[in-house]
Amino acid sequence: MKWFVKVLQHYADFSGRARRQEYWMFFLFNMIFSFAWAFILMLIVALVFKYDSEEKLLFSTMAINLSFGALMMLPSLAVSVRRLHDLGKSGWMMLIALIPIAGGIWLLVLLLTEGENKANEYGPNPKTSTEIFGEQARLRSAGIALIFATAVIILTGISSLVVSKLVYYTSPYFITYLYYIPLIIILIAGVFLLNENKIYEVEGNKKSAVILLLTAAGVYLLLLIFNVVSSKNSIWIIRYFTRVSFDLLFYLSIAFFAVSLLLSPRNKRLIRISSILTIVFSGIKIIMYIYYALFYIRFNNELHTLLDVYNVLLPASLIVLSCTFLSGGKGNPQFAASENDAFHDNNRMTRIDAAQATRSSVMGNAGNVAFAREDRQANKVWRIYKAPSKADATAFLSKQQVNRPFYYIVVETREGNFGKDIEGFYQE
Repeated sequence: MKWFVKVLQHYADFSGRARRQEYWMFFLFNMIFSFAWAFILMLIVALVFKYDSEEKLLFSTMAINLSFGALMMLPSLAVSVRRLHDLGKSGWMMLIALIPIAGGIWLLVLLLTEGENKANEYGPNPKTSTEIFGEQARLRSAGIALIFATAVIILTGISSLVVSKLVYYTSPYFITYLYYIPLIIILIAGVFLLNENKIYEVEGNKKSAVILLLTAAGVYLLLLIFNVVSSKNSIWIIRYFTRVSFDLLFYLSIAFFAVSLLLSPRNKRLIRISSILTIVFSGIKIIMYIYYALFYIRFNNELHTLLDVYNVLLPASLIVLSCTFLSGGKGNPQFAASENDAFHDNNRMTRIDAAQATRSSVMGNAGNVAFAREDRQANKVWRIYKAPSKADATAFLSKQQVNRPFYYIVVETREGNFGKDIEGFYQE
């Protein structure tokens, strides 16, 4: 189960390596959850919707399978690419599956092959190193998720409009085209996130991405208000009151998330609250998309109804983005700078100076600060100490000198963790 969760945490991470156990355990649990997903939703369909034809039942089954496939598409592709990286091969080797019969067999053999027992150009050996999902990798994963989600929704939306033969200026479908505006804005925001490497610093391209996200939320809110105000059918408003309410809360949570990043990028508590709200309402939005797709099949079982299921990708990508801000910090090895970034950028540095390590150990045991342990990953080192108070930790850190990248001195206290690296002091 932990491998399945790990792959979801690396939702759109195409860097690094994945060992055989990670890939195949994810594959196993993915199959189990897909069957459970289909069983539960088909049970709901049988109890709630009660379709009156086999054709509608078939369409509902396809919609259910498509919804799960859409949510798992990107992590499945990402872990497959990382599995190929473990063999020292490019992710583009996935394309051999396009060769009829032989290509699929060849790819299967590769996925079953044991990885290289040494570091390669894609990163260190995952069997002998503790994986670090760094800030840059997490932001890049969120950016890819946003780009993928919006691109797929735009393409399937256009296909849906073509299939249903809608006329551009025909009411009430004209408003449908306006919904592509915020999607394009979010896509551009995703592009801005690709090369960012600091989670809690909102400046440069990242600031532009957050402003674009806020703009997209504003456009969505305006479109929602326009739909409600322009509707002349009060029965429609009452019937869909719940849907409109949750849509409003969903867009407001996105706006709150973006505003908290812009105004208080260092206020981690506020950002985490806004992130949790976005995750909650995004999850509700996914459920609503699936519910209404199944609901509309009762009246319309055409192809474009199935394509609408891909809308679940947008709230899913926003969950990935929000989860990026739920955790972070330079002092925690789990969220330190990306191991793959460090592996490529600092390949010549493999060990810290032994004298400096010894000196830090001696100083760490003096006074009220006690040395706890040392964590290493590739060319990164964390010297972990324990202290009774913030004052002791601050006094200790002020005497430390850090003059090399990816070397962290961390002091754990009851008031929180305090650290120092080449950039200076920081607090988790």
